[in-house]
Amino acid sequence: MAFLRDKDGTQHRMVLDYEKKVNFLKQSLHFEPRGEQFRLLESSSTQRFVTLIAGTRFGKSMIASADVAAEICLLPQRTKKALIWWIVAPDYDLGALEFDYIYDFIVEAGFIPCDKNQVPANDYKNGYVTRTENKKPTINVYYPLAFDVKKDEYSFQRGISQIQIRSADTQNARTFQGREVDGLIFSECSQLNNLKYLLEHRLYRAVGSRVGRVIMPTTPDGLGYLKDVICARGDKDSNIYHKDWITLGPYASTEGNFSKDEYEYMKDLIGEDSPGFQEQYMGLFVPRSGRVYKNFFEKTHVFTKAQEDKYLLAHANYNNYQIYLGIDFGFQNPCACVFAAKIGEQYVVFDEIHQAEMPIHDFGNEIKGKLEHYGIQYYQAFADIDHQQTIILRKMGVYTQPARKHDQQSSIEYVRNQFHINAASKKPNIMVSERCKKLIKELMEYHYKEETTDVHNPSELPVKKDDHACDALRYMIWTPSYMYSKQKKEKVA
Repeated sequence: MAFLRDKDGTQHRMVLDYEKKVNFLKQSLHFEPRGEQFRLLESSSTQRFVTLIAGTRFGKSMIASADVAAEICLLPQRTKKALIWWIVAPDYDLGALEFDYIYDFIVEAGFIPCDKNQVPANDYKNGYVTRTENKKPTINVYYPLAFDVKKDEYSFQRGISQIQIRSADTQNARTFQGREVDGLIFSECSQLNNLKYLLEHRLYRAVGSRVGRVIMPTTPDGLGYLKDVICARGDKDSNIYHKDWITLGPYASTEGNFSKDEYEYMKDLIGEDSPGFQEQYMGLFVPRSGRVYKNFFEKTHVFTKAQEDKYLLAHANYNNYQIYLGIDFGFQNPCACVFAAKIGEQYVVFDEIHQAEMPIHDFGNEIKGKLEHYGIQYYQAFADIDHQQTIILRKMGVYTQPARKHDQQSSIEYVRNQFHINAASKKPNIMVSERCKKLIKELMEYHYKEETTDVHNPSELPVKKDDHACDALRYMIWTPSYMYSKQKKEKVA
């Protein structure tokens, strides 16, 4: 991004006002952003680093290109400084899409396309744009110059902005060293195995001295550094959140350009539970072997505060419901407790506790505090078996029963089935309040080992990581069901 310096040398990144940028896109580029695409334009006026996670045909490349084209066209004429932007992609072919979009937008804005050797040397009234298709495809932008009537001359020497495709494969990564740019589009970076190295050793440094921007539009491709680090830096709930980052999405394809009819067609063809559909059309991060609770979706199973009356009367007496608690102990790992009301066949999970390095007495007080807050007097709590911990909780007035921890595959399968739509009620048997952020996050990310080929193989268990709220939910739902089924068998016997 172009910057100006104060007398003390301080750099200030120059940005386009959001409203002016949108108006320029509509009026000069004849481009109409759609749906969540506006979020990228809005964020780029305040954040240096933007990660855009979305399904295929959302319009990631187009909106990122329109954003950059607006700044290429307008900023140098205001700041008197030319810009250098890179399009960094896994290979040149993947970068060509943004390259073509940016070139077409610049032409649409009124810059005259011509051969590099044919740019009129003495024509300062018009802007020109050239493109070369050599080893490093490059766009050069020549600006019209403002005429100073008082001095009877043009106000500054014509500058040339440049947009260039750079391949991010290992062979070409060394060419980034020592270069300075005002910004870069890092396209489809989820496909790179060397993403961490490229960012930390090459690309951050390239935008550093010019206070530049990084836009990362990508469709998810498995798990890894992009999800665990890059996206986490833009998440305010993350412990590595950084104020200059923002993560947008994940967005489904239909929240941008993709037809809803085609989306529904592909869902029927591929299957909503398919990792391929979830990744390519829903924009979700999916491990190679699939999510454990692959039929849990935020749009289906999560209710908002405004919807509480629909699922759980906000001012009702909770003691009129069957109240269940699921508890998973930890210290370095988080202590987790989920709270649910069972209404008919449906479990409505309405709150949670989830915190690492929490002493058992503090955990007990947190549980008691939640029970008092909701006025709950009668409940059943099913806890991970830890005799010492349960004794302490009992002394504090929190009474638990041992959770059924055996038959992990069977219990996971049972909970998974509760996320299916109940044929009688036309609703899932588990609904989760949006305030249960940790549980929702774990349900979306809990997965089998990457090398697993058959997720139904009983010998394969999920990865033992970030699963504490999931375990608490499983104890809470599976244990009473198992106890009930066992009682029925004993009566029959």
